[in-house]
Amino acid sequence: MVFRVNCVRRAGAPRRRMSRAHVAAAVTLIAVQSGMGAAHASVAPEPEETPLPLNISIDNGHTSVRQGDRLTYTIKISNTGDAETPVLRVFQATVPGLEVLSTTPEATASAKRIEWSKSLSAREEAEFSVIAQVGPQAPQMQRLTVVACASNKSTDRPVVCAAHSDRLETLGLPLESETSSMGLWFTIAGVAALLVASGVIVGRRLLRRKTPSEVS
Repeated sequence: MVFRVNCVRRAGAPRRRMSRAHVAAAVTLIAVQSGMGAAHASVAPEPEETPLPLNISIDNGHTSVRQGDRLTYTIKISNTGDAETPVLRVFQATVPGLEVLSTTPEATASAKRIEWSKSLSAREEAEFSVIAQVGPQAPQMQRLTVVACASNKSTDRPVVCAAHSDRLETLGLPLESETSSMGLWFTIAGVAALLVASGVIVGRRLLRRKTPSEVS
């Protein structure tokens, strides 16, 4: 590509030579602008990632648990596609009050999850297990829910997830229904809101009763 800069002189005006620096600057500016236009024209939208054909499940064989129970959580993940997957992160989220005793195969444990790395061949299924013991639970907890997910190794965004939930049985006490528990929390919240509103009204009345000398 050839760039030309023409200098036009008005009739009768004295001749002045344009400095080489000015010419070079003009040519550079034109070249930069043309390059930017070509760059914008060549940018193509990024193709969307194809979802990985994965299925995942988690189960411990129970529907209700109580403190002291030892549970075996089994995670099954399968590749339903015809091509091998990239390296995956398969993980089980940790739950307060559920102590992890062992994993098969050996996993990497952190405060938030237990994690394995695995790539799956076409139509392959893999299995992971976690043995855990139920510890003390918060009084308001009604269910023990554990989640398992799989994501691409290069990101934390899950591709597939599954959950298993057990009813929590309290030791020596009848288990409250979900409806009654929600009703109790609504009652407590209503009473708290009423107390706050009453405190604001009483405070305003007391301030109005004070004389200027009392305020000073």
